[in-house]
Amino acid sequence: MSDLETVDGEKQEEHRLAETPRRSSFQIGGLAGLIIGLLAALSACVGGPLLLALTAMLSDGALDGATIQQSLALTVLGLGIGGILAWEGWRIWQNRPSRPFVPRRLGLLWLALGLLLALGLLFSLLDAGLPYLLPPVNTLTVILLPLLLLLTVGQAARGYGGSWRDVAGGLVSGAALGTGLALFLEIALASAFVVLALLLGVIPGGIAGLQALSERLQDPAFLNDPQNLLQFVSPLTVLTLFLFVAVLAPLVEELTKTAGLAVAAPWLRPTPARAFVLGVASGAGFAIAENLFNGALIGAFWAPGVVLRLGATLMHCATSGLMGWGWGQLWSERRPWQAVLAFLGAMGLHSAWNGLAVGVAVSGVLAIGQGDNPIVMAFLGLLILSFLAILALLALATFVGLIWSGRVLGQRAEGL
Repeated sequence: MSDLETVDGEKQEEHRLAETPRRSSFQIGGLAGLIIGLLAALSACVGGPLLLALTAMLSDGALDGATIQQSLALTVLGLGIGGILAWEGWRIWQNRPSRPFVPRRLGLLWLALGLLLALGLLFSLLDAGLPYLLPPVNTLTVILLPLLLLLTVGQAARGYGGSWRDVAGGLVSGAALGTGLALFLEIALASAFVVLALLLGVIPGGIAGLQALSERLQDPAFLNDPQNLLQFVSPLTVLTLFLFVAVLAPLVEELTKTAGLAVAAPWLRPTPARAFVLGVASGAGFAIAENLFNGALIGAFWAPGVVLRLGATLMHCATSGLMGWGWGQLWSERRPWQAVLAFLGAMGLHSAWNGLAVGVAVSGVLAIGQGDNPIVMAFLGLLILSFLAILALLALATFVGLIWSGRVLGQRAEGL
């Protein structure tokens, strides 16, 4: 072979390599997401049924609604997170763009939610069907609640809230990263509270007393009798509960729910509308995970439990939307003071909601112990109704504020 032919061959090879599309780092990341998603979905398919089988073996085949609910929660959440990661990872690997987030035809989903609520109410009144009928209905209901809220906000933003891929990423981030970080930090804080209580001698019996208390709190029969909760109601207990639930938990969750967006925002440089919808998506993902594991009650109190979860879902989506907007103002508009105000607003709304919920719970427990005192009973009943009325007004204002914010931000983006 002559030198000329060799040079021509090398040039042809260089030309062929130049025409071959190279995978970008973004596409490589998509491949990693695909693999991780498939592994997560596979783990969920194995872990959920395995949990149910092990529980059945240890309880001689007796399964209650709570056990089935936990197994369903583990399976469905893992499949959802893994499925989204795998699907979007594959599309990124194939270099396929994502359409603007413009939800349509939500009427059928609202109708489905109404049907699920009716079925859940019916099954909650049928004791024979509780273990097997209510958990699937409950699972679908508490997932559909946040998704419908997110879709409604996206519809109000009219396509200026990012893409479907953005929203999928927000959901996964809130459900996995946000929930995981919040759970870890809250467990650490709760452990610190327990250690401090032991050192101060607040817990009767010390470590032995704490172990006995833990065993009783894990007994469903003990928790189903409200009279047993009266022994825990004291000024110190109520103050500690309020401090943890209405101050520390909101602080932790508002910093973790949008952690994924906080990391991605310097790179994304999102517009206010996009940052807001991404925050709402993160809150919806967090609410789905929380609803599945701590959500509605499997029993006769299922309907009130779902109503409370609806309010908590509104709160999570609103505060995360506000935090998302704050991150956008920090990284896109270079306005750190607006990010601080967004955090304070999200923290305030979250604390108010949790504080009112604590008020309802404590007043309800106190009312149980005042059956022989009608005057105090009436006062506590009025207090409970007042707390519930404020919660209802707060939930309504939050829903209106979410839709209004999505619409206004979308209109501003359209006018740019």
